Amino acid sequence: MRREPGLVALLGFCAALAGCGAGPGGPAPGGGAPRQVEPTRTVLYEQTVTVEMSDRSFCTGPRGSQGRSWQGRLQGCPHLWPFQASLPPGRVTRLVLHPGTDGAAQVVLTGPDGRARPFSGG
Repeated sequence: MRREPGLVALLGFCAALAGCGAGPGGPAPGGGAPRQVEPTRTVLYEQTVTVEMSDRSFCTGPRGSQGRSWQGRLQGCPHLWPFQASLPPGRVTRLVLHPGTDGAAQVVLTGPDGRARPFSGG
């Protein structure tokens, strides 16, 4: 039986690709429920909010022409979560926010499960 080197390489590539389906947001190890992606870091700027997710993707929420409080959907990533953001009084260049609601600057991200994830600082 004669084997085609191109066919063998193609089959090997397909087998390797099939193993890539269990990444973040995919099935949990052992066949459990899919893993939920969560925000891990939120940074508030004067014109945008930037969110790093647990799958290492970065999302942005631009302010546009809205005032010091704005809302929208995250952009530039696979997680288009709704968000609300509000700047503290004064000028903000870069403000790292932490989970919770005790600061003057606020960002609330709403996941696909409908649960709010508040971040604050300042």
